[in-house]
Amino acid sequence: MSNLIGRRLGPYNIVGMLGKGSMATVYRAHHATTTLEAVLKVLAVNSGGYSELVKRFERVNFGR
Repeated sequence: MSNLIGRRLGPYNIVGMLGKGSMATVYRAHHATTTLEAVLKVLAVNSGGYSELVKRFERVNFGR
């Protein structure tokens, strides 16, 4: 996905980018109907090998 700042992803309004790496971009977001802030990590699906990317993401972020 390209830059999502100013867009909505599910119930979240993307307000800023916190960081970007080879496998994902991390955004700061606000929930649209509550006062909650969130951090969203969006995988870079154009990096090839989607299933391998998902496995790596799970390993890095969830210890699987």
